[in-house]
Amino acid sequence: MTLTNAYTIEIKNRLSELTHVTDRLMTICEEQNMNAGTSFHLQLACDELITNTISYGYEDEDERTIRISVTFSGEEVALVIEDDGRPFDPFGSRGTPDLTLDVEEREIGGLGIHLVTRIMEQVAYERAGRYNITRLTTKRNKNSEGTP
Repeated sequence: MTLTNAYTIEIKNRLSELTHVTDRLMTICEEQNMNAGTSFHLQLACDELITNTISYGYEDEDERTIRISVTFSGEEVALVIEDDGRPFDPFGSRGTPDLTLDVEEREIGGLGIHLVTRIMEQVAYERAGRYNITRLTTKRNKNSEGTP
């Protein structure tokens, strides 16, 4: 039988809340005995997606709630981010950035999402009613050698 452990973090749509998310994720990963590399990847992906949501996802300054769920099941870790910002599929909207260009020649944006798709095993997005639901999965203690 596979044990499942689930955690939920709720924050307001303010960049100042990111420290709380990072601290809580670090504690959760330590409780679940994740290796440091996988823990860092999970935190990095979460930080990138939430930063984008807070920075670009809302048309007004109203306070909203963003829900982050982390579920450990066997050797898999699932991270789900739910927000009620404007519809946006972070994985389907842009192509792969041209990494051969010099920094000055590249289009602004897209590198963070590209990094998320590289460090996670699976990424998915769906719009359910008025909510964006972004799902990421990875192995609990994957070998991070060769990952950007």
